[in-house]
Amino acid sequence: MSPKAKSKKLDSLLYTDELTKIHNRRYLKEVIPGHLAKAEEEESTVAIFMIDLDKFKGINDTYGHAVGDQALKHFSNVLSQESKDKGEVIRYAGDEFVLVLSKLNKKEARNIGMEILEKLKESPLKVKDKELTLGCSLGVSLFPKDGKTLKILFEKADEALYMAKDRGRGTVVVFPDSGKLLVPTKLDSILDRPEIVGRDDIIQFINTHLSKKGNPSVFPVFLGGDGTGKSRLMKYARGRAQKKLALTLFAKGYPLWQTEMYGAVFSALARLFEQEKSISNKVFSELEDTYKLILKPYLHSWDAKEVEAAEEAPEPDSSILFEALTQTFFILRELGDGAVLLDDADLIDQPSLEFFDSQYNQEEGGNLFFVCSVNSQDILAGEEKLLSLFESMPEMITGSEVRRYQLEPLSLEDIRKLTEKLFDGKALPAETEKSLLDKSSGNPLFIIEAVSFLLLNGKIEAVGDEWDLSLAKPDDIPSNLGEMLKKRMMSMDKEAMNVLKMASILGEKIHTRQLTDMSKLKEQQVSDILINARRALLIEETPNPDEFVFTHRLDRSVFYSLMSDDERRQYHSLAADIEQKLAPGALERVVGKLAYHFQSAGQLEQASKMF
Repeated sequence: MSPKAKSKKLDSLLYTDELTKIHNRRYLKEVIPGHLAKAEEEESTVAIFMIDLDKFKGINDTYGHAVGDQALKHFSNVLSQESKDKGEVIRYAGDEFVLVLSKLNKKEARNIGMEILEKLKESPLKVKDKELTLGCSLGVSLFPKDGKTLKILFEKADEALYMAKDRGRGTVVVFPDSGKLLVPTKLDSILDRPEIVGRDDIIQFINTHLSKKGNPSVFPVFLGGDGTGKSRLMKYARGRAQKKLALTLFAKGYPLWQTEMYGAVFSALARLFEQEKSISNKVFSELEDTYKLILKPYLHSWDAKEVEAAEEAPEPDSSILFEALTQTFFILRELGDGAVLLDDADLIDQPSLEFFDSQYNQEEGGNLFFVCSVNSQDILAGEEKLLSLFESMPEMITGSEVRRYQLEPLSLEDIRKLTEKLFDGKALPAETEKSLLDKSSGNPLFIIEAVSFLLLNGKIEAVGDEWDLSLAKPDDIPSNLGEMLKKRMMSMDKEAMNVLKMASILGEKIHTRQLTDMSKLKEQQVSDILINARRALLIEETPNPDEFVFTHRLDRSVFYSLMSDDERRQYHSLAADIEQKLAPGALERVVGKLAYHFQSAGQLEQASKMF
């Protein structure tokens, strides 16, 4: 088979949904951004349709999953016929589909949506001696009017879909030009990226630091405990760097047992290569074949790329990985100035810290501007963690000016400013604001969760095109963050809650395949549960389409607390078995996880062998 044919076959495997044989979610994330870039060059439009099969659960419950699968295939065929030669059909999750059509205006997009509804009525699904008429709801957004990135367009089409279902299903809603749809229960459209308040001095510093006026010799550190907004600031810094600098490398730290050698560096590269295909292609084309072979298993965006090497890659030990990464960064720095953002730097694996340190103040290529955060409940704990961090980054510390930013609690004025930003100038009643401040002690995570609680419990409503916060009373604000999260999680359906409890066993990082093996569900079912958990802001996506992370450590802790000791031991033992099955011949990459799972399962002898 020729290299071109092999590449085409691999693309087909990576980007095809197993059941319906149309494109999958990975195709949406990795290929469709290129369609948008092409449309921008041509000054054209692209319509993004989010489509949901109506009452699909009822079909599964009444007729069984086999008929449910037939319904999904039938529906995908209808969509494929309607979009033939005009665009792309993608299965996003269970009964959710995405349609991508070019060169339409909003009126034309709505008409196509109506045609799909009519086509479904005209072509019922035949099940033995019965005919099932399928229905669907559609939400539409338009590039570039409603946004210029897939993420924003997807979110707005999803909001429109929610509104379509809220209006009774079987209809089409196009995101309005006014740019506003009010759906109180859709948390990810309201609270996914809340305004940062009470941090004006830090925002001003980030804006200057990550620009042509910045000083690469300054090493800023944000210090604060759980829920104080460190990660939110780091995400803001990431957005700023992506606008102002040639490249942005964002890495997040995790507990020691969840890391692998240079894990944070690989994670940062994976995110960069997913978002910047041209950079990924440049590095791959210029890197020596030996280094490509060494790095390819660690970078999922290179899965479909072929390496024409005459010999196999050497065993990836610490020195050869360091060498390959150094060559990669040499190519990257030719692009110009960049940013290295280290979130929860105190938890980043030591080899990664040492590697990033080796890149500080290099004379070749562009400058690298560093920003990091450290989790600390108080100043003393923060200083101890900084000291440990500095030991792993001697070049950085001896050659830079360290600036510490301790994150303080939010004030009453900050809470008012936040709610006014979220709800179009509307604020909570004064007594409710005061109650929120007292119970939260100014902790941003508590405040956001309390707002979520009020939205989900009907205490904040949408009345026409305006928000109404007048129903929220002081006693409606819960007193405990953990209990508030627990109530939200307990309201989920049993299957979803069980899957997320198992996810908490795996740690902050959640791998779809591992969860599928643990839960004994189909991979698509697990994926659907995780996608809905993302919409509920409990987990986040990563550059790897098959991997998610808990949004906050506390989310994972609460799910973990919902299990009995016996359940935890059972699941940890199962997780250890799965880790060994999925990493044959490469157990050194998961030794920390295995030790943790064996110890938590009460299998102390096996745990000691790992150490």
